[in-house]
Amino acid sequence: MHKSHRAVIASLLLICMGSPGAFGEEAAYDQLPDDRVLYIAPGQSLAALVERLYPERPGRWTAIRAWIVDNNPHAFVNGDPARLRADVRVKLPSGSELAERDPYSQPAREAGNGAPRSPLEFRDRHVFVDPAQSLSELVPRLYPGQRERWGEIIDAILERNDDRLADMGGDNRISRGTRLQIPESPAASPTAGAGSGTEPESGSEAPPVEPVVAEVRSRTGELYAVDAAERRRELRADEPVRRGDTLHTGDAGRARIEFRDGERVFLRPGSRMRVREWRLPETGPGTRVVELLKGGLRAITGAIGNRDADTYRTVSRQVTLGIRGTEYVLRMCDRGECRPDGADSDALPEGLYVGVDQGRVSLLNESGETTVEAGQLRYVAGPGSAPVEADAEVTGILYTEAEQAARAEETSAETEAAVEAEEEGIQWGWVILGIVLLGAAL
Repeated sequence: MHKSHRAVIASLLLICMGSPGAFGEEAAYDQLPDDRVLYIAPGQSLAALVERLYPERPGRWTAIRAWIVDNNPHAFVNGDPARLRADVRVKLPSGSELAERDPYSQPAREAGNGAPRSPLEFRDRHVFVDPAQSLSELVPRLYPGQRERWGEIIDAILERNDDRLADMGGDNRISRGTRLQIPESPAASPTAGAGSGTEPESGSEAPPVEPVVAEVRSRTGELYAVDAAERRRELRADEPVRRGDTLHTGDAGRARIEFRDGERVFLRPGSRMRVREWRLPETGPGTRVVELLKGGLRAITGAIGNRDADTYRTVSRQVTLGIRGTEYVLRMCDRGECRPDGADSDALPEGLYVGVDQGRVSLLNESGETTVEAGQLRYVAGPGSAPVEADAEVTGILYTEAEQAARAEETSAETEAAVEAEEEGIQWGWVILGIVLLGAAL
């Protein structure tokens, strides 16, 4: 238990049943004895009370409140959980009592369908918290189809990121920019033949089919998708991409993906991109969260991201990228992988390289937030490193030869247009000056 949480708990008035004047030091969640009770001071609510007593277990607050209501009928007016009486003592649940009714406890998980659920797996999935929020707000967004496991996921994240959450305040809000390691999305059924490519056994629950969010417009070389249940399928032109898919391109593979809001994403060879979240409701803000796991991509944004309320994010190990209507390119380089002038040139340092063609992007990581304007190139070494300016040579790893030629032609056209505009302005200047002088002579 974190020191800040111990301080909050120790400050509460806990007394033994039958001994109102005795005070005791609050024990940890799993060590609450059966005969401990809490004295209710005027103005306290059940919800606030539980949050203060159990700050590390937001996924279990509902179960704890229900236990207290069921076991302390004298403490509530007409049994209403929202009307907690003052100057009464309420019995608190022990760890064993709470586990009996907690839907996220291990016994309850095993009793649900006769077999334990698939364990939560931590690989290399991270998230930067943006904006500041609690895990009870963040987890439903990251795992919308795993409602029955939200509490379990929250507990796992707390345990895995104990050092990063040591200073979490009493309101359980995590600071913006905090990088958390999070588990992979658990499969809906541990018996569904995940990863084998076979159909689920008769009588087992098949993983849900996620909605289509994009289509493959073109591809060369190898392109396949792996869904959240580890099922693989080859992708050809005009075939759908679903929410939760991880797209893989082969060593010589390229693909153009078009999302349903008009966004176009171009995947480089040897890339992996996961569609973590994508929603475009008829009314209200849209959400688009894509994770670049390997390789590179170029994106031209669509409808999502053009409004202030929209959530547009591209996540990598090094940063989380946000935009407002733009065109950008990313390349993730492992050690010795990226050589801008071919196999004989020196390799660039490992990390993430960012280029912006139009608009602007924001890069958020543990170092803070940085804005990158059109025409700028940036390099980010790691999650704790601030973005720094990159040399022009990195264009060789960010853009194909055709894209570089198009960019050079576009730059040349823009330069010619600027020169013509300047010359035209000078000519008009002389005309105006002549008119002014003529008027003065008359």
